[in-house]
This record gives sequence, C-alpha cells and structure tokens, in this order.
Amino acid sequence: IPLGGNRNGAILTYRNLMITMLLGGLWHGANWTFVVWGGLHGFYLWVEKWIDDKTGKVKALAAESSSTAAGFLYAFFTFFLVNITWVFFRADTFTKAGNLLKSMFGLQTGDAVLTTLVLIKVAAIILLMVIAHWYMRSTKVLTLAYKMPAWLLGIVWALMLIVLVWSQESSSSFIYFQF
Repeated sequence: IPLGGNRNGAILTYRNLMITMLLGGLWHGANWTFVVWGGLHGFYLWVEKWIDDKTGKVKALAAESSSTAAGFLYAFFTFFLVNITWVFFRADTFTKAGNLLKSMFGLQTGDAVLTTLVLIKVAAIILLMVIAHWYMRSTKVLTLAYKMPAWLLGIVWALMLIVLVWSQESSSSFIYFQF
C-alpha cells in the first residue's frame, strides 16, 4: 500500500483518495481535462468519505440504493455527478466542456451542443436504464438469461446491440483505441 491506504488517519486518507484519482486522470491522457476528470472523482470520494466519517450514514444509504426511495435518490444523485464529470473526460478543451455543460442544463445561447432530439434520446435511454435496474435490483443478469428461451435471449441481445449502434452520435473511435 504505497500511499498508506487508510491506516494513518482521515487526513492522509483524503489525500490518498485525491492523489489516486488525479493520477488516474493523468493515466487516461496528457490533457488538463483528464486531470479535472480525475480531480472531480477524487473530490466526490473525499466529500462522501468525510460525510460518512461524520454521520456514518453514507455506506448504509448506498447499501439501500435499490430498496428505498432515499437510497434511490442517493444513487441518482451519484449518477448525476458522474455524468457531469464525464464531460471533462470526453471534451478536448475546457471551452468545449463548458459549452456541453451549458447545453446539458439548457443555458447554451445560440447553437446548442446537444440537439433536442439527442436530449430526448438520452432521457429515454436513462429512463429505460433506471427502470431496468429497479426491476432487476435483486436479480443477476445471468440468472435471468438462463430462465429465458434461447430465441428470446437472442432477440433481446440483438435489440440492445442495435440500440447501442443507433445511439452513437460520434464517428470517432472508442476512447481506448486512441492509446
């Protein structure tokens, strides 16, 4: 445990979380947007750990994320924050990241980065993901797959693949193909 893990007190634990995530950002690319991406993840982890250290409720809330309304809101808020963070991962510049964030929140003046059709598509996909997660919260995907007839499983997988291909808005390659 090179940085000492969480053995040497809370302050060093917070420092270690931030260092680890900043290095993770640098590992993904030599651009300041990747550093911000890592830094935001480190900050979120730092805040979550600090709140949990003070209240002891974050771990319990996270464990309840699939069974209670408060847990669901916690999971949804986490999803919201992570989506903001990923803007910096995909943006080449801070200007592009800022424009995308403004567009996400409906604050973009002039040409929107995200069209209404794209926002509707994203909202539909997120809604379907949340519904699927909620109904399958206590079920493993493999368990469900074994219960389905092979023809139906094939159709489900094919539909997911088609939706994945159709939802691609960019002609750029998968991010890890660039390394």
